[in-house]
Amino acid sequence: MWSILLILFGAFGCGTTDNDFYFDPPEPTEDEDSTQDDFHLGIDLQDGFSADRVEVEVNGELVWEGKEVTTALLTGLADSFDIQVAGGLLTLTVRIPSQNTFASIGIEMDGDRYVGVSVVDQVIKFFVSEFPFGYG
Repeated sequence: MWSILLILFGAFGCGTTDNDFYFDPPEPTEDEDSTQDDFHLGIDLQDGFSADRVEVEVNGELVWEGKEVTTALLTGLADSFDIQVAGGLLTLTVRIPSQNTFASIGIEMDGDRYVGVSVVDQVIKFFVSEFPFGYG
């Protein structure tokens, strides 16, 4: 029986790389080797905007400003923009000086995120999703 095992080990190379039975996994590419630390953050200003000035901040830094932002009644969308952000917890702040209101939300960026922002009775509401919103 030992002779059969020795023959089998000899036939398959016993872990050597110079035969057809050895699989050498490919080296990881730069994309596979590095961890993704930038994610897509899509922000949609939705219902409740009427000729408003709007400021959007991420972690205290102004990333977008709009003037005369108005919701289209047919679609429920006033404006939309996208940015790249680092992974981890971020703070999104929306200010509407013309309505004398602002609000902030913490978002864990462990993947792409989409944020809908609406205004109801001068209160800013956030809706966070892993998927883009549809309009029409």
